[in-house]
Amino acid sequence: MSVFRFPDAVHAVEAWLDGAASSFATKLKRSSTSKTLDWELDLREQGYPIERARLRIGALFPAVPCELHVAAELCLQLPHVEEDGRVCLDEECQPADFEQPIAAVVRAITRFKTELLQRSSNAEWREKELHAERLSYWNRFCDQRQKSPRARPRPRTTLVSMDKVDSWAEGAIAAFVPKGSRERRIQTQVVTLRALDPVELANRHGFSSGTLVKGSAVFVRIPEDFRWSPLTWPQSFLDLEQLVRAVTASQHSIADWLSDKGWVTDSEDTLKRSKGGKIAVATKPLLVVLCHGNELYGYQISPSMVSLVTLPHAAPVKLIRVDPTWSLTRDYGTSTFTRRQEKRVLVLGVGSLGSPIIDVLARAGVGTIDIVDAQVLGPENVSRHLLGMSSILKGKASELAARIKKEIPGIKVRGYPGDARAWCAENCRPGKYDLVVDVTAESSVRIFLAHVRNALLGNTPVIHAWVEPHCAATHVVATVASEPWPASDPAGTRVNVADYSAAQMRVNLPACGEGFHPYGSADILQAAGFSAERILDVLDKGLARSMVWSSVRSQAFFDSLAVPITTTAIVPQDGGARDGVMLTRPLIEVLHDA
Repeated sequence: MSVFRFPDAVHAVEAWLDGAASSFATKLKRSSTSKTLDWELDLREQGYPIERARLRIGALFPAVPCELHVAAELCLQLPHVEEDGRVCLDEECQPADFEQPIAAVVRAITRFKTELLQRSSNAEWREKELHAERLSYWNRFCDQRQKSPRARPRPRTTLVSMDKVDSWAEGAIAAFVPKGSRERRIQTQVVTLRALDPVELANRHGFSSGTLVKGSAVFVRIPEDFRWSPLTWPQSFLDLEQLVRAVTASQHSIADWLSDKGWVTDSEDTLKRSKGGKIAVATKPLLVVLCHGNELYGYQISPSMVSLVTLPHAAPVKLIRVDPTWSLTRDYGTSTFTRRQEKRVLVLGVGSLGSPIIDVLARAGVGTIDIVDAQVLGPENVSRHLLGMSSILKGKASELAARIKKEIPGIKVRGYPGDARAWCAENCRPGKYDLVVDVTAESSVRIFLAHVRNALLGNTPVIHAWVEPHCAATHVVATVASEPWPASDPAGTRVNVADYSAAQMRVNLPACGEGFHPYGSADILQAAGFSAERILDVLDKGLARSMVWSSVRSQAFFDSLAVPITTTAIVPQDGGARDGVMLTRPLIEVLHDA
């Protein structure tokens, strides 16, 4: 049985390369276990600086395009060359390649020649291309250095939470060595600026496995117009020292910084340990973080183990940003994110609608969220709640707060068990929150807030969100103090789009007041997404007047429930059971027109 999924296409290319193209393509010997076909391409007569390349046809060709390889040592010398010599030109499969596989190979070879070989002798082009994908090449550079026989052990993972760095800023490291490790190699190091404790960050997000070793870091800003590529990267400690002096106008020095950390320089600009006169393996990690735009590049500093008079060792390391700005925005739309970080939101209710809304608000960057709910999670809640089996019989509010705190950076979230009304009466005051969101779906809570709004919340906007039975409709009612939600609570008579009184919509359980409305996780997540979008709009843009936003299913959906339901004119008559409409209406019109 052929190892090739599309053998006709492979055989066509094989016949062409061994026939018409044999003047420049020579088939290479194939082992019995090989899943590829390879040819050597002779490029000598074409005047390219690269004389030979390898063409490879894989088992899934043409669904996976052919590969072109050059000498692996050209990685970091020529752009678009991977560690194994594979040339990466983002070639993708085209629909016609299955019928015209030879054309697919010709296209790849042509791109290889025109986009790499013909330009490769141009030094300016090479540096520009290497700079354009600098972060990818940096990671390869780090990998190459780590594989060197003379490489020093360095942390396996370095996580960095950065903030604004103008020129030079000191930081701290919390490093963790696996318990029982003989080589004492750091598994993970967490690096922060001084304003943030790396130990606290590591504990919060579960990075703190092992024995703690504290260290120091320094952040240095590199001008954005500095061409950062393999041609300009520091290759040694001396290169690093010269770069830092240059970009800080000689105001700062890594050697001076190390001296402050317990190292001293001698008259020949070399470093040695200040105590004992002997060079020894540093007990605490030292890291230089170079900031280029929003990218980070690191050098782990360690003493030389060769002689008493020599420069320290500077090893390049991959850095992974874990700060909120990168983790939650990828540095896109940061002005909105920064404003959200200042927002304080109170959410009442952590049920099937409330829990995903809270999660969305946290991931959207809301800086402070207090959540209140009196209930514990039951196993029957798991099908449509953000929490799962590990949280059953535990308080919804505290469990969700703990989950968000661990999984989402940069947010202050607190969970409080308790009745929403009693908690608000005890803890709320005007100006404490920028927004109050009620997702309890309880009439008693809406009535309570209507009566105490001025005393407890002042001018803070209040949002009530709920779903109708079977998630037939979702409503988000956002109110300002001058147009409050009425204490008569007209949710069912003024906002809801159907009368369910003649139908048995609720499944009752054999317990006092216990029961549920049947709907699935997809239904409630759709409702939560609709609600969260409107809540974020209020946070971002403010609220000039009270509004009602509704997502309403079509009449076909109500008919599919096969129970007597009377719908209002707002329900669309066209479309299938999964269709519907979204509406935006001023609250005063909803109350007047209904």
